[in-house]
Amino acid sequence: MKKVLMGNQRGLGHASWSLASIHSHVGQAAEKLEEAYKLMNEDAKAALKPALQQLQMGRLATLRAIASIDQACLDGTWAQAWRMTVTSPPPWSEWSAMKAEEVRRVHAQSPIFDRVWVAGIVQELKDEAILTKHRTVPPRGPPSKAKVQGPPG
Repeated sequence: MKKVLMGNQRGLGHASWSLASIHSHVGQAAEKLEEAYKLMNEDAKAALKPALQQLQMGRLATLRAIASIDQACLDGTWAQAWRMTVTSPPPWSEWSAMKAEEVRRVHAQSPIFDRVWVAGIVQELKDEAILTKHRTVPPRGPPSKAKVQGPPG
């Protein structure tokens, strides 16, 4: 993943890094399921096989997405890179019809996020801010009158 050509394109870098994380987690899940698959009877194997195939397809889709981002960075355009994803084009007309400013006024965070998860993240950020603030506040009281001695010499 560190070989992907991002340059200063931070948005694409964040997207690629997130996709790499998804790829890794899906791969780990697939490996564990494949291990369990070997221990199952034939009926259980038949029931689980479609799920294993979907996991592999998800893993392949994330790799294609990362490769297409890399290609777009190389080409400077998405014209050819998008074809590498082997998916339908994004719904540009629907997205452009959305009123982003209205959504920003109504929602403090993306409506896609689970509220409980966001509350936990916000609390963690508040705790970190409080701890950092206390860490950087100089001690109260009169300055120390003790002289700092240099190294013996």
